[in-house]
Amino acid sequence: MKSASLESGSFAVVHARFSAEKKKERGNKLPQLAEYLKPTVALLSKANATRLFLQTSTPDAIDLFEKWSVERHW
Repeated sequence: MKSASLESGSFAVVHARFSAEKKKERGNKLPQLAEYLKPTVALLSKANATRLFLQTSTPDAIDLFEKWSVERHW
């Protein structure tokens, strides 16, 4: 946490699972990546967090969250 300038209580964690394996496993029950955004806003607000720690192995999730963050000047 120290190397990433994260302090306890100042960030929220989102784990975006969207891989071919998960899609095969969960089918239509797997949420689309864009569906993570609205709950993420609620999480950040409820936690009074100023940073988001994204856990994912999906490059599209990284692109989506980076663009989304830049658009909001985060």
